Formats: sequence, structure tokens, C-alpha cells
Amino acid sequence: MLAHPIYIFLASDFDEQPVVSLFRALREAHLPVFLVSLTPDLVHSHWGLKLHADFFIDQLPGEGVPGLIFLPGTATCVAHLVSDPRVDRLLTRTLSGGGFVAATAEGREVLRKVGFVETVSLQELIQDNRMDEYD
Repeated sequence: MLAHPIYIFLASDFDEQPVVSLFRALREAHLPVFLVSLTPDLVHSHWGLKLHADFFIDQLPGEGVPGLIFLPGTATCVAHLVSDPRVDRLLTRTLSGGGFVAATAEGREVLRKVGFVETVSLQELIQDNRMDEYD
């Protein structure tokens, strides 16, 4: 079992399909997965779904390394997330600590443009069974 937490970040215009699918699959597998937002408010998806995150970013522990951070959004959503210095620091800490950063194809392009080139797609993690590497 993955001991490190898995964070699915939500920001306005997030893509609800991968959020709900991944969240459900990981919870069914009894993995420590949490929805995280930048503020304690409801977050609106691209198609109008409103979700309340488990935590907002200021409530996350300042130490430790997440096993995975997933940024499920359109380019606008991911750009908004990575422009926040708290997210930038958490992504850097995750990658330098051996964790993974995953995003949708659109999101990965934004991440590359701002210097996060070591990202993976969610399909790569699942197909290669790489989540087991970070126990």
C-alpha cells in the first residue's frame, strides 16, 4: 500500500471525469487520496460540477513527500494552479523526494512550459505499475 498521500488538486475549470474516476478507484483500493483546492470554497469544474475539497492547500503538512500529485485540468486550470507559489513548492518537493506529478495531456504541456519536465501521464503510472515503486 502506498504510504504517502495522493493529492488531486482542484481549481476552477478542472476536468471532472478523471477526478471522479481516479478518486473512486484509489479510495476503493484503500489508498490515502485527498482532494485539495487553493481555497476552502467550492470548486467549479469545466462542465459545472461543484466539489468541496477534503483540504485546502494551507491545511496540508509542510513536511513529507506526497506519493503523487495529479493536476486534472484544462490548460487554464493547471496554469492557475502552478502560478500559486504553494503549489510550485509542493510540486518541487514531490519530484525531488521521489514522488510523481501527473496531469492530463493539456496540463502536462503547461507544466513543461513552466519547467516541470519530469511529469507523467496517469495512464503511464497505471500501465507501468509505477505506483508500487513509491511504498
